[in-house]
Amino acid sequence: MTEIMQELAGNGEKTLGEPLDFGRLSQTLGNELVEQLPFLLSSLLDEIPVQMSQIGYAIKADAWPEGVRMAHGLKGTSRWFAADALELAALELEEACHVENLHAAERGLLKVKLEAARLRDWLERYTAHS
Repeated sequence: MTEIMQELAGNGEKTLGEPLDFGRLSQTLGNELVEQLPFLLSSLLDEIPVQMSQIGYAIKADAWPEGVRMAHGLKGTSRWFAADALELAALELEEACHVENLHAAERGLLKVKLEAARLRDWLERYTAHS
């Protein structure tokens, strides 16, 4: 994993902007559900480490179709939350599992973890100002 982190840093990859498109999410959910956003988003963020472990185990066991399925589910959930950067990271992970590319899958796992951390930071700022 350390090599992958160095590679990400060496490529100058960084995510710009907020990890969540609040305007789009507000339009989709409406005011009542937006009020529940901290609870809903926190539930998602609590589940991501479990999902990443499961995908990691699937990859190590050469159960690539299972990795594809789980990454696809995370991608869809991320889309529902308008968490575009997390969705793109999950897409990269899904595609890596689809072609059974271990290095790309490890890189995708790391990107998902990084984007989940960014989203958690956003949620903490949001709840502090609500």
